[in-house]
Amino acid sequence: MITMRFAKQCIGFVLILTVSLTLRIPTLHGQESRMANKLSLPEVTEFLRRELIKGGYQPDGLVTQGPTRQALAAFKQKGWQVQDAPELLKRVLPDNDFVAKQFRDEKGRAFLRKIENLPGGIDRVDRLSRIPEGRASVKALIHKVPNGAEWIQAMTTTRRGEILGERLSNAPTGHQFNSPTGRIYLLHDLSTAIHTLMIPTVTRPVGVQVPR
Repeated sequence: MITMRFAKQCIGFVLILTVSLTLRIPTLHGQESRMANKLSLPEVTEFLRRELIKGGYQPDGLVTQGPTRQALAAFKQKGWQVQDAPELLKRVLPDNDFVAKQFRDEKGRAFLRKIENLPGGIDRVDRLSRIPEGRASVKALIHKVPNGAEWIQAMTTTRRGEILGERLSNAPTGHQFNSPTGRIYLLHDLSTAIHTLMIPTVTRPVGVQVPR
């Protein structure tokens, strides 16, 4: 009898333990979900786009520091922290930067659409603008030279363009002409950087909803 009673007690204990663990699992999952509270990349992009436009950003143009600063402040106000935001802002062109201004009019934005998907296309224009006589060359490619975007395409995708870049690297302020500048020019690149640097919150702040 003692043996049977002991066996029944053991079985009962195992059943109670199993039920307890089963009931506890959703709670643990809920805690993990709250710990991993972070906007998705599409959510970041949409919220960022809206805030940039409020600051004067043209959807088919370059992002610049003024609208970006305003957008970062909006993220913070909503309760989402972006790590190293001041350093991130430095990677964006100032509002009055020569290159940023060239892509604001209709011809400039049309030129940008042709080169924005080239590997290092905008970087080349940026670097070209910073060497002697480079600004005149950029203006000519955008406003005067027929198929000026094809020159940038050649500079980024052909061996001849690579050789030209190596020669331009020897010009004053032309160092590493063929290399990326490390700057952020486009909405997609900025949203990706913000999403990467965003710090997950333990709990969503009261009254704050995911931007839609």
